[in-house]
Amino acid sequence: MTNGLNGAAHPLPFTYNDGGRALAGFKGSTRDCGCRAVAIATGRDYREVYSFLNRMSKVEHLPRGWNKSHSRTGVHAITMHKYLKALDFKWTSCVYQDNDRFMCINKDDLPMGRLVLYMHRHFAAVINHVLYDTWNSGSGRYYQLKGYWKLEENWLI
Repeated sequence: MTNGLNGAAHPLPFTYNDGGRALAGFKGSTRDCGCRAVAIATGRDYREVYSFLNRMSKVEHLPRGWNKSHSRTGVHAITMHKYLKALDFKWTSCVYQDNDRFMCINKDDLPMGRLVLYMHRHFAAVINHVLYDTWNSGSGRYYQLKGYWKLEENWLI
């Protein structure tokens, strides 16, 4: 694994993708990265993911004082974890024990396949070492990769 302080050895190519947000009739900018990442990684309809995450947020159990998740304003990692686990995604943590180093978003550290990356306050989709997002969130060392969910191989879209 690469030390995040040195930057990514082999950064992922970036492709702009809104996950189907505009096609679903949504306008303007928003903080929908969780919904967008799931829609891209699973190939599911943006509106379907948006609605399901909002239904999940109504029954989520968060620490006292936390705001509820919403597909438009941000989904908590707790809610994302439950949703992706139900879709047969497997979690892999990327946090080092000493917390002084972190994994970079690069080809050397990520497996092939369909992934949803979890960074500090951001989610993004990666499919076969290509980053799909509305901005290049994998460039440089801006975001610490906390972990990722990988779609199990036996799952069909």
